[in-house]
Amino acid sequence: MINITILTSKNLYQNTIGVLYPLIKWKKKLNNEKIQFKIKYEINDINNSDVIILDSKFHRNFWITDSKKIYDDLILLKKRCNKLVYCDTADSSGWIQSEVFKYVDKYWKFQILKDKELYLKKTYDRRFFTDYYYKILKKKNNLDTSYESEDWSTAITKEDLNKIEVFWNTSLVDYSIKSHFLSLISKKYLKKVYINNSKPRIYSPSNLRKNNILFNFNSKYSRKCIGFQRQELEKIFIFEKNDRIGRIKYFKKLRDSKICLSPFGWGEITFRDFECFLNGSILLKPNMDHLDTWPNLYKKNKTYVDFDWGLKDVEEILDKVIKNYDKYINLAFTGQANYHMYLHGDYAEFLFVSRLKKIIENL
Repeated sequence: MINITILTSKNLYQNTIGVLYPLIKWKKKLNNEKIQFKIKYEINDINNSDVIILDSKFHRNFWITDSKKIYDDLILLKKRCNKLVYCDTADSSGWIQSEVFKYVDKYWKFQILKDKELYLKKTYDRRFFTDYYYKILKKKNNLDTSYESEDWSTAITKEDLNKIEVFWNTSLVDYSIKSHFLSLISKKYLKKVYINNSKPRIYSPSNLRKNNILFNFNSKYSRKCIGFQRQELEKIFIFEKNDRIGRIKYFKKLRDSKICLSPFGWGEITFRDFECFLNGSILLKPNMDHLDTWPNLYKKNKTYVDFDWGLKDVEEILDKVIKNYDKYINLAFTGQANYHMYLHGDYAEFLFVSRLKKIIENL
């Protein structure tokens, strides 16, 4: 029997729900496979355990106010387990909290860079894609970051690269039209993760779709290089842009649209990707070849259509998909089927439990 303790925040951040949801949903299967886990919210409640998984959100506010407490807690936790895992629940593949490496056995992330050696370099705004836009803006002498302090990642040592590993991303959660309401209930009233065991309604890509593309997202970010991609897309598709709408109207528009544009936000993977799969639109997204994640929902020209980060080809690609929609619709079917397999397919719990067993064996 493997005993796992998860230490997380009482605030139940959305990304934390992404970690806990499949564990709770398939708890019975995990127990049958001799994997038991407990969720704790106070460090003093933790006894000896085979594995302790520390959610990065637990110390979210201490990095500025009391970093010493973080290191003291890590030392204490290490004494109470055989293996200590730091579970980084940040949105992007790039943000690495290198300060914790000497205290932990593994460093888990939702998604990581396929080429781990890229973590040996410093990146602007701690993300691979924001560093890309930083270099473009700097080259064009169009980098006005006077309103923000420079924020660079801290390069890690080559010896620590083996500690970085993918666990599972945030896709294994309910993203139906009711999901925001259910998430609010979890956080505000139940103070625990609410599991919706009913299967979400899935809309076939072959349904009648009146709109070519859904272009509807927030583009206002406090960091210039993080918001840059979305703001540039707004300039390109100025006549396509929709105003911010409520969730019911948004889902209706998504069901009525052939294509859904889903740019990067704080990270590469966004909730919109999963909503797109559920509602049967073709996912149009910046290239994801740099990314390693599980489950892998991003198979170029199979489950989504990609465009270059430089955005030079995005109009041409969109036009091509619209004109050849009958051919590209298969990507919507494949993307939806692939997502359903991991979320509610006949072998969904088996796939997740196998994943967890694999990464535990690799500790």
